Amino acid sequence: MNKKRTGIISVLISGILLVMTGCGSRQQVEASDSIELLEPVSAAANTEAAAYRNIYEYKVLAGTVYPYIREYSFTQDVVLTKYEKAPGDRISKGDLLISADISSIEQQIKETEEKIEQINDDYNTAVEEMEKNIQEEKNQKENEEEETEQDKLNERGWELEKNHRYELYTLDISYYTDRLEALKKKKTAYCLTSGMNGVIVSAGSYMPGTYIAADTPLIAVADESQKILKCEYVSKSDVAKCEDLYAVIDGKRYEVTYQPYDQSVYEKITTEGNVAYSSFVIEDPNNEVEQGDFAVLAEIYSRVEQVLSIPKSAVHKDAKGAYVYCVVNGESKYTQVKTGKDDGTYIEIIDGLKEGDLVLLSENNLPGDNTAEVKRGDFSSEFEGSAFIAYPISDSVINPVSYGTMYFTEYQVELFQTVKAGDVIAKVHVENDEAELLEKQLQLQRQTERMADAVEAGESENLLAGRQKTIDKLKNTIMEMQQDADTVTITAQTDGIIFWLADLKAEDEIEQGAAIAMIAESSNCFLTVQNENQQLNYGNTVQVEYNDLNQVKCQTEGKVVTSGAAGLTAGLKSEAAYIKLPQEVLDVIVENTLQGNTDYYRNSQFEVRTEIRKMSNVLLIPKQAVKEKNGNTYVYIKNSDGTVTAQSFIAGGSNQTEYWVLEGLEEGMTICLE
Repeated sequence: MNKKRTGIISVLISGILLVMTGCGSRQQVEASDSIELLEPVSAAANTEAAAYRNIYEYKVLAGTVYPYIREYSFTQDVVLTKYEKAPGDRISKGDLLISADISSIEQQIKETEEKIEQINDDYNTAVEEMEKNIQEEKNQKENEEEETEQDKLNERGWELEKNHRYELYTLDISYYTDRLEALKKKKTAYCLTSGMNGVIVSAGSYMPGTYIAADTPLIAVADESQKILKCEYVSKSDVAKCEDLYAVIDGKRYEVTYQPYDQSVYEKITTEGNVAYSSFVIEDPNNEVEQGDFAVLAEIYSRVEQVLSIPKSAVHKDAKGAYVYCVVNGESKYTQVKTGKDDGTYIEIIDGLKEGDLVLLSENNLPGDNTAEVKRGDFSSEFEGSAFIAYPISDSVINPVSYGTMYFTEYQVELFQTVKAGDVIAKVHVENDEAELLEKQLQLQRQTERMADAVEAGESENLLAGRQKTIDKLKNTIMEMQQDADTVTITAQTDGIIFWLADLKAEDEIEQGAAIAMIAESSNCFLTVQNENQQLNYGNTVQVEYNDLNQVKCQTEGKVVTSGAAGLTAGLKSEAAYIKLPQEVLDVIVENTLQGNTDYYRNSQFEVRTEIRKMSNVLLIPKQAVKEKNGNTYVYIKNSDGTVTAQSFIAGGSNQTEYWVLEGLEEGMTICLE
């Protein structure tokens, strides 16, 4: 240091205190513009003593405990018929989850079965005719004295024809039999079943009749026996760098095992613009962890305990290396130092200083005069929201007729009305296709006449049976056409609540199979509450306030039965959470609607409250005691001799009033407030 600079600094810092003697003591000192990195603040505020403290390099991530979740989708494009299971339902392997419209595939199966039947009938008839002809040839030969060459050719011809017919028959019957088996196998793919035991934790909001593309996630099943911490993405390299890696759940430490993504899966998630979350399997031998518990993941890259350190802002660099300004006898002294690890706020001093040496700072770091004590307690935040009634499982009320044209007359129900199976939903009328009906009647008449002629001619039983099948089919078709023409109402096929009605007016045509109403299953009643920040997760318990039948305020507990976003792919993620209520409360909701109180469904609002981010028996410190810099947290500790020492610590999280501590502080410590 040159003499001029030394002289200026010596004048400026005369009177600087050598030791911080309490929370908030200050002494003003003037500063010169010619001194870099120094602010014109009090001398006491611009110094700090070198002290032994812990230095951490770490990252703390908030997370949640999730079960193992598997999503299900159809392997082919389908039209959705119905969700057979709802969130919270317990299921077994093989249970039906979702059904799709199989009318098209059933029609193909029916046509193929009829084709096989026709092939068999045609073949049997042909064989019968050929055998009859062969027998006639034989009878004729017996009456002749000598078999002619033509007789031999005729007999041989019939045998060749019979063999040829058989070959064609086997080819045709094999093709259509294989096709029938393939169609039946394909039909099973229209029923989505579970491949595991578990519980439903998510279901898409698709309505019956919705076209669903193949591989669209529709429903999710969870295995609660597995407990997995999910948090924001952590790379393999970050995990490999960790000196210590653990989770804290409800105030207790748990060991975890990292589950990395397959590279192809990770690339697919990120290239599609979705969020990748990391998974850590939780070791819970005593089965203390609950699904939905708040958790934090502590990634400790470096933990250096009780090393001599000073504020990083006190260290400068020149051509010789790192240096500080030490305060000695009221004067500043250029002092070279050798540094080690740092946490962004404090840096390890390997050589050049000793405990108690004062260093000149470039900023004011002194705390205030008041103090508080590090104590143990419970930490949490509050969730509050308004919830509404939801019925996720529904059935379509459709035009059931196959023949003729249906026209709407009027509805017999209104929105949110409770109905039972068999109740009339709408009045309609059907105009039959008279030309088609007449054609079928004429076909029946002709087939009946031919049948009579065949009986009189002594036709074989096989041929007569085939004719009778044709007659029976025509009779059934005519009967169905006449029944459809007599249709004047459409009725409910299930109990529930009307929550959608098609926009129809008198004489509007209703297409075959078109839905005119949706009926929600009242037995599957939930509350739905907005959950944009994913603060609620499967397994959480919430407090719910509602009105009973007398409109008196009551309270009950509910369970969150849907998974948060980290457990699901983008197709099933939702900003709403489903809450399952006790049966006696559900009975109140249903009874209100049964009494015709449709406004109860439409307007009822339920208040939901619960504690979130909960930790029990953890170290707590007031928020006003904590300083945060470069993502690291520290406090000023008041020692028994009255001196004050800054101490880094690892924070688990904070709310509006306090922080909770993962590492670095001890119960009973006195800390200074701002």
